[in-house]
Amino acid sequence: MIAKHCVQTCVLSKRWKNLWKCLTNIKLFDPYNGVIFDEFVSQFLSCRDNSVPLHSISYKNNVRRNYEIPPKTTNILVEIMEYAALHNVQQLEIKAKTDHIRNLELPPSIFNCDSLTSLTLFLRGVSKSTTKMFPKSLNLPALKTLTLVQFTFFTSSDNGYAEPFSTCNMLNKLVIFACKLQDDAQGLCISNSKLSNLAIGTMNRRSNIHKVILCTPKLKSLTIIGIPPIFPAPSTCSLTNLLEELKFDCMYGSTMGEDILISWLHLIAKVNIMTLSYKILKLMILKNNSSMRAQLPSFVKLKSLKVEAYPWKCDDRIREMVSYLLQNSPPPATFDIISYLKGI
Repeated sequence: MIAKHCVQTCVLSKRWKNLWKCLTNIKLFDPYNGVIFDEFVSQFLSCRDNSVPLHSISYKNNVRRNYEIPPKTTNILVEIMEYAALHNVQQLEIKAKTDHIRNLELPPSIFNCDSLTSLTLFLRGVSKSTTKMFPKSLNLPALKTLTLVQFTFFTSSDNGYAEPFSTCNMLNKLVIFACKLQDDAQGLCISNSKLSNLAIGTMNRRSNIHKVILCTPKLKSLTIIGIPPIFPAPSTCSLTNLLEELKFDCMYGSTMGEDILISWLHLIAKVNIMTLSYKILKLMILKNNSSMRAQLPSFVKLKSLKVEAYPWKCDDRIREMVSYLLQNSPPPATFDIISYLKGI
């Protein structure tokens, strides 16, 4: 149950009066984005029984653009993060629109929390005033899963690269979406000895991440999402020998240059399981020329290929594109066409 409904159970009987104060998993959801809800969240946290261990906090809102909120309520996100860090939370998820909050500064305590195993900061906004700066390094020794949306990474090394994840010694899964680099940064270095699952993508063409270096010797799953990357495939540390699964899904695929596309194809040439979007396959046909054909790699280890497409796309056309992609490769053991609308 979401927290608001849990508090309402206090009217059921005397025995239920204070049960809501003992929640170990807190779900805060505001579909209307009123000031009243932010005040409710603040009071809820202050009244909670702090002797009860706290496992997780999930906060979601859906602020309407140009919705004005008084300054006294703009720190509710900071209050939640500080409370989570103070009470040794294990899982923290915050998904909120932040256009109404200017100069949002996240508390250092949330990036120095010994108990956190999962952290999701989905703080989306369209104005420049909502830019969130990510710390140069993290002190999260138990962190296993990290999801970041719309953050700016600082340069943290002498070579001019941002390298914020190298200190997370237990990190297993990392999702980076719609993030940027500090203006003078040369690129993004994702360095981690335990990382096995990485998803990276952009939301618009204004991304300034032009170079990515992967120092992830145990990476097995790679997902490319959103607008196609404007940078070539990352330089790697023995990546192609371990990478088992790839998912490539993007919009406006025709904006990707041929050289960039070829570099990505050669990076993933040794994967076992591959999922491609219809747009990527269509891009291969659009760039169907002798130069492109000669550079197509051989997917020698490919066992399973899945293509995601809308149900109105012609299966025969998709199979033709797949044949073009795999012309230098042995056929995979399984091939499936999956509907984007499956499960909706």
